[in-house]
Amino acid sequence: MNSIQELVEGRSVAIVGRAEYLNEIEQGELIDSHEVVVRTQSNLPWPSPSFKLKFDNEESFVPRDFQHLFGTKTTAFAPSNLPYWSLQESNEVIPKLIERDCRCLVQHKIYNTIGAKEIAVLDFIRDKYNIPIFCAPYEQFVDLVRALDYTFPMPGTLLIDYIKRHNPKSLYLTGFACYLDTNDVWLKCEVKVVRDHKPLYDIRFLRDLVAQTDNVTVDDRLMTYFKTI
Repeated sequence: MNSIQELVEGRSVAIVGRAEYLNEIEQGELIDSHEVVVRTQSNLPWPSPSFKLKFDNEESFVPRDFQHLFGTKTTAFAPSNLPYWSLQESNEVIPKLIERDCRCLVQHKIYNTIGAKEIAVLDFIRDKYNIPIFCAPYEQFVDLVRALDYTFPMPGTLLIDYIKRHNPKSLYLTGFACYLDTNDVWLKCEVKVVRDHKPLYDIRFLRDLVAQTDNVTVDDRLMTYFKTI
C-alpha cells in the first residue's frame, strides 16, 4: 500500500476517537462493520493492566471484554504522539497492531516540531516492521488552519479532514468531543487556548462537514454537540 487513498477510497470508513462518552454507547458491531476502521490515540482492542474505562490514561488499551462497546477491527492506527515513541514502545505496540491486521500508521499531529531523533524513530518502525506511515501534507494543514480562522486544528480534526479528502464511500465519526467531558465541561481549556486551540471551532468545522456532505454520519452524542453549540 503506497498511499492513504489506496486504503480508504471507495470504502466505508469509521474513525474512532477516545471521548469518554464511548463508554455509554454499545456500538462495537457497528464500528467493525466498516471496511476500514481508523483508531486514534489509545483506543485499541487488546487487554492491558493499565486500562481505565474512561480513557484517562494514554497507555490504556481496550480489553476484549469491552469489544461490544468499541469493536476490535483496527485497519489503521493514528496516535498523535507517534514520533515521540521510544524504540521499546515501538517494539511493544507495532507487533500487536500487525497481529490485528493493522495495515498502516497515520501521523496526524503535523504542527509539532519533529527533529532528527523523532525521524529516526519513524524510520526504525518503517524499516523493521515494513509498515507504511502516512502523514497529511503540509498544504492541507495550512488550508485547515485557514478554515478554522487561523487557529490550530486538534489532531482528530486534521485526521478526519485527511481521510475525507481521499474519497471514502462513507465516513462514520464517533468518539470525538473536542475536549468536552461527559458533563459537557471543557477539559484543559486554558492550556488549549494558550496553544491556539479553540475547541468550538473544531466542533463547528465537523458540523459543517456533516451538513455539507451526504456520506458523512456521526454518533448521537456528537450530533448533540452540533445542535447545542
